[in-house]
Amino acid sequence: MAQNSSSPSYDYDPVLKYRPPFAQSLPVQILTTGIILTLTAMLLLHLIFTAQYHWPLARLNYALQLTGVITLLASLIATLYIVLNSTVQESQHWPYMLSYIAVDMPKVGSNATINTTDPTILYQHQWSFAETATWTVMNATTSVIVQVSQSLLLRTTYVHGYQITHVHFLTLLYPSELEAKLIIFTLGKQRIPDSSHR
Repeated sequence: MAQNSSSPSYDYDPVLKYRPPFAQSLPVQILTTGIILTLTAMLLLHLIFTAQYHWPLARLNYALQLTGVITLLASLIATLYIVLNSTVQESQHWPYMLSYIAVDMPKVGSNATINTTDPTILYQHQWSFAETATWTVMNATTSVIVQVSQSLLLRTTYVHGYQITHVHFLTLLYPSELEAKLIIFTLGKQRIPDSSHR
């Protein structure tokens, strides 16, 4: 853009000070939600594989952990669906590109007037009361179940007078046949090149 000599110039872009921080951007929102979704899915698989050890030792603890992981997984899938669906909706209208700002998970108490010329706000999904209430109940349920299961996990468990260590440590000491095959399959590939160097 050509600048007129009579127009004022700035040493910096004055609009950038109104831009939200990078942590509140759409790429960071998608990346962090994807990472947490992946870790939660791996935790669910781990809980399924350790069920044979965990269930006999602490049934309530296992049920709460499994319920907490499943509700967290459902919450993360819903979050990612809403973010990606909102992004697709926004890209269907002028200016046919994505916004820098992260998608709001539901915007509560917004009495601001809508700017009809801003495509990021004009085509944004407006949350109904029922959607907002459902979203809030889902997040509250997930938080309560995860907190209760973590408080039970921190307690020391005694079985027949012996202190039981963490059930995931027991899985490493006494793996099932499937877990032993998985460990050999994943770590065996790394061990073969190491043995050839010696």
